Amino acid sequence: MSTIRIVTDSSAHLTPEEIEQYGITIIPLRVRMGRKLYKEVTELSYEEYFRRLQSMKTLPTSESPQLQEFIDL
Repeated sequence: MSTIRIVTDSSAHLTPEEIEQYGITIIPLRVRMGRKLYKEVTELSYEEYFRRLQSMKTLPTSESPQLQEFIDL
């Protein structure tokens, strides 16, 4: 019998309570700010993102999680 798991990326913006209540696994998006690439939430908090955004001359971009991250679950 297979196990069912709910998996989403960090763009879902779920609360910690929702994640725990439903047993959801979150895989972070990547955010490129300048030349640096960060994993959303785990390496770059929302607060830090918005703080840095105020002083940037170019807008950041986002990248989807890598397929291997889903496979490794």
